[in-house]
Amino acid sequence: ALAAALAIVAGRSGAEQAGDALAALAGGGLLVPLAAAALRPLLARLPGAVSGARLRDLGSLNHPALKELIVQAPGTYHHSILVGTLAEAAAAAIGADALLARVGAYYHDLGKLRAPLLFAENQRSRNEHEGLRPVDSALAVKRHVSDGLELARQWRLPAAVTAFIAEHHGTRLVGYFWAKQRQRVDAGEVGVADEGAFRYPGPIPRSREVALVMLADACEASARALVDPDPASLRALVDQRFSEVARDGQLEACDLTLRDLHAAAGAMAGTLEELYRARPAGERGRPRVALVEGGA
Repeated sequence: ALAAALAIVAGRSGAEQAGDALAALAGGGLLVPLAAAALRPLLARLPGAVSGARLRDLGSLNHPALKELIVQAPGTYHHSILVGTLAEAAAAAIGADALLARVGAYYHDLGKLRAPLLFAENQRSRNEHEGLRPVDSALAVKRHVSDGLELARQWRLPAAVTAFIAEHHGTRLVGYFWAKQRQRVDAGEVGVADEGAFRYPGPIPRSREVALVMLADACEASARALVDPDPASLRALVDQRFSEVARDGQLEACDLTLRDLHAAAGAMAGTLEELYRARPAGERGRPRVALVEGGA
């Protein structure tokens, strides 16, 4: 329409006006969309950019990184899938990017591939932390973040997914070993307890999706220790984990509101209830001891 108007103002003939309009239509309606479609794969690889198609590819359980995770660290793989289910439900409940939350959860613990037996979900009988000082155990556990970032570079994961690896613990304490360190101080075995050595380096979550994965991570790990959980106990557990994370200042850099947190807690509690209800009867009520990194 603009090309035709300009041709009229310029006093061009009717045939020329029609030719200009058709040329503009072909360029704007056909060539530009084709060029955009051709450039999309390149634009999706720019720092910070990730397309829905790329996320769906990463969310396929046939992705080589996830296939290696299920072989080398099956407990971590199972945990990550459950965290993804919780985070996806919570993101959908508050209008966040549910696909990004689920995919980010799948990869958040990728660094545990380097030393899977240091983590309780992959241990069968022997505890790798026996004989280690609490501070050494904490350092070993925290290393899965930096290891995960290295693996993310090797797998060429986009920045939007890598953020889940870097931020899913924020600056939280490695609570289990921090408690053991304080016990040693109280018993007079050591003279000081340096809290900084037991905190993750951060940064704290900077998006709603990463914050939901942090919350889902803590809730799923804690739920594994419940005996015969019911809806009331699951909701109480979720509320407690949410409160702990918020009091620790981990949600200050994201855009989660109190209304979001209430809706997300309800969605996670409901999803946990469905997951436990779907377990075989012989599995319900079986005690599961979990080393909870997030302070539970």
